[in-house]
Amino acid sequence: MESENKKLENRENIWERIDYSLVFILFLLFCISCFVLSSAQSAHLIASNFLKEQIILYVLSIPFFLVAVFIDLDVIERVSTYIYLICIVFMLGILIMPDSIAPVINGAKGWYRLGPISIQPAEFMKIGLILAVSSKLARLQEDDQEFITTKDEFIFIGKLLLYLVPLVFFAKQYPDLGSLLVDSSIFITILFVSKIRVKTIMILVLPVIILISGLILLYFLNPNVFFNDILSHLPSYQAQRFYGWLDPNRFTNSDGYQLQTSLNAIGSGELSGASMANFSVPYAYSDFVFSIVGGKWGMLGASFLILTYFVLLYRILKISLESHSPYGALVCAGVIGMFAYQIFQNIGMTIGILPITGLGLPFISYGGSSLFISMFAVGLVLNVKINTYKFMFN
Repeated sequence: MESENKKLENRENIWERIDYSLVFILFLLFCISCFVLSSAQSAHLIASNFLKEQIILYVLSIPFFLVAVFIDLDVIERVSTYIYLICIVFMLGILIMPDSIAPVINGAKGWYRLGPISIQPAEFMKIGLILAVSSKLARLQEDDQEFITTKDEFIFIGKLLLYLVPLVFFAKQYPDLGSLLVDSSIFITILFVSKIRVKTIMILVLPVIILISGLILLYFLNPNVFFNDILSHLPSYQAQRFYGWLDPNRFTNSDGYQLQTSLNAIGSGELSGASMANFSVPYAYSDFVFSIVGGKWGMLGASFLILTYFVLLYRILKISLESHSPYGALVCAGVIGMFAYQIFQNIGMTIGILPITGLGLPFISYGGSSLFISMFAVGLVLNVKINTYKFMFN
């Protein structure tokens, strides 16, 4: 009898420790997604009934969310490496399977197609990477190991970078640069909240910052050299995206068409929004869904969505900081890195400050694999919150 009462008490405590503000934010994002897709359908910007399918996908994502919330966090930590390896095999299968199962879609071979169902393994890889890297760094903190020299830190980071090597290979083969950039953001964010010194991380990141800054400077000082001698070395599909991004007015009818229509739609929204009837935004249900937000509800609607994302990231950060588990804190950091980059990249590309990639807007864009993994990620964060206890004396 006492054992049953204890189980009941623990179950009640679990429900009390859930962060319901996060659950409400998910519901709010679901409502926004439905409104956006409904507006796109009303303006005949999308042909299929994406709204109905998105509602179904949200319902189907609930089991992913609940499993992540209630599974034992220690069990997840113990099997993290195995989950990562399973995701690697899942991604490798894309390259092996025939086109009937893994077709080329929009110039990339990154999906399994089983009848009406499409599965994108790169989305599952994000969770695999978060769990595996967090597990490796958490063991370092739990064992209370200290790096004596910067060299030791570089050696350890070098071992961690092995987790990214297969992802670089897949990004080149598919091709899928967008997912690789998300994975890199996840990796760097987790590093920054680990025991590795910021100075050491900055030494690694600084060459990339210098390279990007140099390319930006070259573009403004000598655009001919930039276009003819730099972009010419990129694969044609990547070079075309840069052409369309950097000079959309020149390539309005080709590589710059998507960006130009997106800018026109967002600009027409002004402060409070306008009708979308006179615009034709490509991929209005996925990559360019933010164009619908800006066009239909203007700056006020776009600002509200960005504020909602800010609160989401803030709540996850708060849970990470309050966690007594190194593993839980690192997992939350990885989830922040995943969401923050995708939000920044998607909104940035629709307003022309970043090149166009195939990344959707979390929880808003239509898509099953992305939605399932996003819900699972937030479920993991709630799991960390549930397993965080407050003490009178810290």
